Amino acid sequence: LIVAVFLLPVLPLLLAALLSLPIMYLLSFFRYKGALTSVVLLLLFAAALVGWYAVFGGMMGSDETIVLPEEAILALKQAMAWVIPDISLARLICGVDVLPNLGITVGVFAALGGLACAVSAGIFRRSLSAQLEQTRTAKAGKVEYRGSSAARALLKKDFKEIFRNPTLAFYTLLQVAFCPIMLLILGLMTQSFEGMAEEAAAASLTAVIEGLFFLGMIAVSMNYTALSTLTREGENFPLMKTFPLPFGEQIRTKVLLARLITAVSVAVGCLTLTFFLRGEIWQNAFLLVFLLIYGDGITHLLCSFDISNPKLHYESLSAALKNNVNSFKAMGVALAVIVPAALLYVLAFSLGQSGALPYPYVVIAAWILLIGGAAVLNVVFRRILYRNVERRVARIED
Repeated sequence: LIVAVFLLPVLPLLLAALLSLPIMYLLSFFRYKGALTSVVLLLLFAAALVGWYAVFGGMMGSDETIVLPEEAILALKQAMAWVIPDISLARLICGVDVLPNLGITVGVFAALGGLACAVSAGIFRRSLSAQLEQTRTAKAGKVEYRGSSAARALLKKDFKEIFRNPTLAFYTLLQVAFCPIMLLILGLMTQSFEGMAEEAAAASLTAVIEGLFFLGMIAVSMNYTALSTLTREGENFPLMKTFPLPFGEQIRTKVLLARLITAVSVAVGCLTLTFFLRGEIWQNAFLLVFLLIYGDGITHLLCSFDISNPKLHYESLSAALKNNVNSFKAMGVALAVIVPAALLYVLAFSLGQSGALPYPYVVIAAWILLIGGAAVLNVVFRRILYRNVERRVARIED
């Protein structure tokens, strides 16, 4: 068991490395390898989640007992005798032929682990490192962006740099795609349980709570476009001081892209809620408005976090994003907002269902309070970002 615990986690590296070989070979023929790699990374991530649900999700909602005929059981036993090292490990645990099975188990796992590490390290050094850590624009030398105005040229620059860097694009697109995929899986799992989606009001409670936590905590708060407003400039940050646009306008242009990504994330997530977790459409509409206003506001706050403490000197943008302390601040702010909002909604829903107050009206009143609070936070977060922003950016050392 000790051997298995330490060596089994290494085996997925072998699978990932072998899977990446043909993918990188195919991507090398395309012109825009960075952008295409970003899309492939996201598709593989989505396929992994869907595959997990296909294998394990259906089992969770099934109470049926599978009965195999004797012939099938005998065939499985004969096949298992050739599954090495699993059969050796099983016999070792049961105390059967301890020394031979111990040697087989340790030898096979050591060989597979060494092969996994060797293949993974070799691929990373030769291909994966260059593909994930460097973009075409980084190698091109001089890159020129044109637009009808300086702000549009800056917006175009940010958009291309984000989506041509596979690491940053993966984080950015993950904000848009992760929550809908998880909500889709939750919806399918909920429908697999009998009686879970029969009543519209109960389905609305499930949809709203899951929407608040999944979309409010992940799709809105984990906005790496906002969390890397200045960080992704890196060594090019001094060029911002020569750009023919005041710092305040530059920040407004940069945060605009993050706001658009947040709006798309919320809209796609709420559509997924409506189609797969059902509930009442009017409540999903209130949830959409609340998350759009709150998400737009917190995007400004996340941008302010990065302006206050940017990482401009790093070897790779991937490492800078993974070690970003501001992401924990974002989750803390999200908890402080989403948890009270969820509690207020549950209280209003419970009062309506118990008959103490008329159901639709008390829930609508709760939504009005939540949307009003989101509007107040939106104004506060905007002021935090733009308060002395010119001086704050100018004070940052090159």
